[in-house]
Amino acid sequence: AEHRAQAFGAVHAVLQRQHQGVGRQVGLQLPGGGLQVGGFHAQQHHVHPLHGGGVGDALGDPVEFLEWSAIEAKFGPQGIVDFAPAFGTTGAITDDTQMMLFTAEGLLRSYVCGSSRGTCHVPSAIHHALLRWLITQDYSAAIPVSRDGWLIEQRALWSRRAPGTTCLGALKA
Repeated sequence: AEHRAQAFGAVHAVLQRQHQGVGRQVGLQLPGGGLQVGGFHAQQHHVHPLHGGGVGDALGDPVEFLEWSAIEAKFGPQGIVDFAPAFGTTGAITDDTQMMLFTAEGLLRSYVCGSSRGTCHVPSAIHHALLRWLITQDYSAAIPVSRDGWLIEQRALWSRRAPGTTCLGALKA
């Protein structure tokens, strides 16, 4: 339970700071960490699904490719019920959560861009955000990528967590 709380707290802190960073960029920081951009107000109900994804990712990673018999042999008849070691720590997020955070950043950036300029190509904003993630995995992108924003500066996300070759190949192309 303690590891679960720590993982939830870490993901919450990353996402909370991301919202605050975007709020500072557009000059619309609200008390209590909320974010107001145009008619959109990000509250906890926007962030909790990201928390759940990160916690589920950290919980499931140690058993992701195991058959039930191997899970049962390692964790007992109840299966995995708490965080287990992965990537040299307990409760580590994977590349899936890293990419989810950068995708969310792309969505936030596209909303800010659309609100301030009146138009934005959302797939391009998400693609660019995922190219920033690619940089955190020590790969170069085929096109110039800005390194601005709060998320790319989070050194904890500069850890390779077994990214898939399909994702890497598509982003490097």
